[in-house]
Amino acid sequence: GGEQARSWLFTVALYRAANHRKLARNRWEALTGELPEPLVHPRTTQAFDAARLLWRAIQKLSTKLAAVLWAYEIEGRSMPQIARALRIRLKTAYARLHLARIRLAHCAPL
Repeated sequence: GGEQARSWLFTVALYRAANHRKLARNRWEALTGELPEPLVHPRTTQAFDAARLLWRAIQKLSTKLAAVLWAYEIEGRSMPQIARALRIRLKTAYARLHLARIRLAHCAPL
């Protein structure tokens, strides 16, 4: 009957899939020669490295300084917007940006 054939097909398919998984796990591909050049352009990797260094340096700053620096340099906000968002005076925002740049320059590798 149809129900018996269905259960038989299911059992056969289950065993075939299990055998395939067992065999695929043991397959090894031998590498010959040298590895090909990566598909990523060198400038892209340099940009990623620079972003990683910047992130590490920003993490060393205090949260107050990092917030102003991030909003101004990365997000491109204006200083009045930053001052309003952080609820600080405009001169304080400029002072924090200046101090953050100085400390960031000391953290940056040469």
